[in-house]
Amino acid sequence: VVLIGLGGGAATLVPYLAQRLQLEHRIPEHAEVISSIGVALSLVSVQIERSLEKGDSAALKRWIAEAEHAAIQAGAAPSSVRVFTEPLPERGAVRITAVGGGPLDGAALPGEVDREQAQRLAAQALGIRSDGLRLALENEHYRIFTATVETGPRFWRRQRHPVVVIDRNGAVRFQVADGVVVHAPATALPSRLQELIPRWVRVRGPFTVPPQVALIHGAHLMDISALTTEEILPAATRELSDLPHDYEVVAVVGRGEA
Repeated sequence: VVLIGLGGGAATLVPYLAQRLQLEHRIPEHAEVISSIGVALSLVSVQIERSLEKGDSAALKRWIAEAEHAAIQAGAAPSSVRVFTEPLPERGAVRITAVGGGPLDGAALPGEVDREQAQRLAAQALGIRSDGLRLALENEHYRIFTATVETGPRFWRRQRHPVVVIDRNGAVRFQVADGVVVHAPATALPSRLQELIPRWVRVRGPFTVPPQVALIHGAHLMDISALTTEEILPAATRELSDLPHDYEVVAVVGRGEA
């Protein structure tokens, strides 16, 4: 066994510790700066929470830009920053997280998973076999998996199509128990959503439950499921308004429960 010393205190602590443990020790060249290198290669993460009042969906776009700017100011490489939104219905709020690689890491983020690993993680999230999943879409930041699941008694079986979005570090960023994945140019997607949203509204007695909707363009994943049915389409249209007309955008629309 060889004791390897790293970090600013290695030259002082490691020889003493090795002597006490009666072990051989080594201190690599430039060991004193290894911690600084680790910091430069680590993830930069910024998280903000904001109360989301009814009718205030326009604020989402502003908060997303705020989180992205804060991550870059904290040292994230601009090309590596991914932004996720997460509704917090129990508090009437939304959480926005911006994650990016450090200045030495460029566009890649540490700990990225490959497609096979992502598929296993997606299967765990959905509670189904990995070989039952198919890759619906992917870009340099996300992979979207879906499946066909049959439920119900023999003569009343129905199909549902669970969908899960996995980021390149293996985190589940969005999922629905039954849904669809659509992709279209930024100018065309709002009309597709206008057709889809009413189909995924669930009626429970006198109440209606809005569909769960996520928009993905580039490194941004915007979960607008906290909005009312009436607010979803305007919020999506605002989010897409600054994109080039032919920029491909992905939307996942569905229900959280089967």
